[in-house]
Amino acid sequence: MNKTIKIILLIVFTGIIGIGFYAYTSFNGVPWKKAQVAKELERYIEDQYNTDVEVVDKFYNFKFDHYGAEFKGTHDETEFIFRAEKTFRGINDYYIEGLWEWQLREVAEPIVHDYIERLSIDDYSFLYLGGIAKDLNIQPDDIPHYTEVDSQLDLIIHLDYVWDEQNKENGLDGAYSFIKELKNNGVESVNLMIVSQWREEGHTYTLKVKPGELKNIQTRSDVENYLFLQ
Repeated sequence: MNKTIKIILLIVFTGIIGIGFYAYTSFNGVPWKKAQVAKELERYIEDQYNTDVEVVDKFYNFKFDHYGAEFKGTHDETEFIFRAEKTFRGINDYYIEGLWEWQLREVAEPIVHDYIERLSIDDYSFLYLGGIAKDLNIQPDDIPHYTEVDSQLDLIIHLDYVWDEQNKENGLDGAYSFIKELKNNGVESVNLMIVSQWREEGHTYTLKVKPGELKNIQTRSDVENYLFLQ
């Protein structure tokens, strides 16, 4: 193999590696940058909230081109996972929102598990609205319990069947019992959604109860006021 061919092969090989590296980093970010940003976020959060946190994962959001990390934190003996990210506008941390989510989760998740078979639950999720703590002007040294503010937390339950007119009555029985159990355990400040499977033909029902309105459900028939056809 002559020298010219070797040079051409080297250039081609180098180009392939370069293209592969670019494609990888475009979707996954640069490893050293992930570590650098995670460390920066860790220092920021520990200074901001006067606490120790632990990095449990690092990520790169290729859609918005920014880096971030997931952390484990502790607040008043509650261990929780939260996210923080560094964007071109600065640092966004969801320490408070993550804490609120886990305060809700600690009480509500065992109840959800108890109703998996009775409600035919396929999946569920606890969600928070990123930035709501900032909007509410919550201070790092004075974080209230999620029930004391308009924390805008969601509990979304997905059923494994189509909730239609024929099986609505059984669904209402289970939903009413589930809501009573939540209320008996102090869970009211939550946006509750129970969503059935979608179908192309005909209507299905979705139960939507906004934060603070669970207290209005006193009887089984009250649940029907929060049913929506879709």
